[in-house]
Amino acid sequence: MEKLSSALSDTILFSDPNYPIIVKSDYSYKPYDPKNPSPIFHEELEIKLILDGVSTLMVDGVIHTVHPGDIVVINPYEHHYTIDTGTPVAKYHLYMLSLDFLRIYNPHTPDLRYKLLGEKVCFQTIIHNDERLQHILLSAQNEWNDRDENWQLILNHLMTEFFVLLFRNYTNTEQSNSIQISSLQNYDSILPALVYINENYAQKISVDVLAELCRFSKCYFCRLFKKVTGKTVVSYINHYRLNLANHLMQTQNLTTPEIAKRCGFDDINYFYRLHKRYFGQSHRGR
Repeated sequence: MEKLSSALSDTILFSDPNYPIIVKSDYSYKPYDPKNPSPIFHEELEIKLILDGVSTLMVDGVIHTVHPGDIVVINPYEHHYTIDTGTPVAKYHLYMLSLDFLRIYNPHTPDLRYKLLGEKVCFQTIIHNDERLQHILLSAQNEWNDRDENWQLILNHLMTEFFVLLFRNYTNTEQSNSIQISSLQNYDSILPALVYINENYAQKISVDVLAELCRFSKCYFCRLFKKVTGKTVVSYINHYRLNLANHLMQTQNLTTPEIAKRCGFDDINYFYRLHKRYFGQSHRGR
C-alpha cells in the first residue's frame, strides 16, 4: 500500500506498513499555526470520534463546531485545519484508511476510490448522535489496542460495516465541494490569500491586496480563486465570516452586533441581510 501523504507523515506512523488502516487513541486537535499556514489535505479518508471538549474546524472553507460523540469525516483532498478560539481543544480517536481498503478485503463492497474520486460522491462532514457508528468506532479502537487473535479480521469487518452505513445514510450524491485533484496544482498559488483572510477576517479585505499577495493580476486572481474554491472572492469571505459568526452565536455570550463587528461586519443591517440570504433567517437578536 502507498504511504500516507506527506502532510501527515510527521504525525501518523504505520505499525504495519502493509496494513491499510491506522487507529490512534486520545489525540488532541492542534490549532492552526500562522507561522506554518498550510492546511492539511491528503488522499486517505480521515475519521475522528470526538471524546471530550469542543473544537472549531475549518473543512473546505466551512466552519464546524464539534462536540463529544460527534464523528468527523474528512473526504479525500479536503483541506482542513483547527481554528484557535482560545479555548481547550477536543480529544478524539483517529482512524486513517486507504481508499483501496474495502476492495482489498472484499471485492463485492463499494469501490471507495471510484465512488469518491470518480463519481465525486462525498460523505457528510459531521455526523451527530449515531450510536451505531460510535459503537463500531469504539470497538475498532479496542481491537487495534488489544491485538487479540484475528484482530485484523475483526477490524476489517468493523470498518467495512462502518463505510457501508456511511454510504447508506451519509452521502452527498451532488458534486463534492472538496478540492478536485486537477485543482491541487493551483492551490498553493492562492494560499497566501487564504492565509490573509484567515488572519484578517475582522478587517476590511481588498481583492487588490489579495491578488498582489499572490502576485497575479486582479482579473486572473479572481478566476483562479473561483476555480480552486468554487466561490468568488467576496462570496468566500462572506461565507467565512458568516460561518464564524454562527459559531460565536453558539459559543459566546455576545450580542449579535458585537459578533457581527468581531467577524468583520461594520454595518449590522448588511450582516442581517447576508445572514438571511445565506441561511434563510436574519438572526436578529440581542
